[in-house]
Amino acid sequence: MRSTSIYITAPGSALCQELPPRQYQADAWARRYLSSSSDYVAIRGNETQQVTVALQPAAMAAFELSESLRKRVDTDSMEILCHITDLATGAGVPWVLGAYQSDEHGIVMSLRGPNTEPMSLLQLPQGRYRIDYKLRPLGTVGSISQLPTLSGTATVELTIGQTSTLVLDNR
Repeated sequence: MRSTSIYITAPGSALCQELPPRQYQADAWARRYLSSSSDYVAIRGNETQQVTVALQPAAMAAFELSESLRKRVDTDSMEILCHITDLATGAGVPWVLGAYQSDEHGIVMSLRGPNTEPMSLLQLPQGRYRIDYKLRPLGTVGSISQLPTLSGTATVELTIGQTSTLVLDNR
């Protein structure tokens, strides 16, 4: 079995060595950018190929729990599962990375501090969206309060370069 070494050579750059001959596609993602994939490139032997993955800026949404809902939750983080509809087209917006695609976007939200981790932000193209969500506790700090699976819908207009905050409530 051959191993593959991946070296981060500079911010935004990586070097992969000892790749077996076949077709490859590079996937990239970063905070404040939409995920993207390169075209496929064929590696046929000990050759060098350069691949560029262009990332486009994203509009972002952060989530918060309302004060009344937060009082009912005794966990250190929440998982938010979202089905997103683009209101301009009526089409669902899948989460895509390379060949992987899901109708569901997954967000993990810390309840112990600011949500600055990339997995806590919803990153989408600029636009107006309906977000159908389900919320469930993750991890515990003590006992879990009796929180039924919370489902709801929010509408948000997202603009590149800005982070909109959606407050989730159970009213």
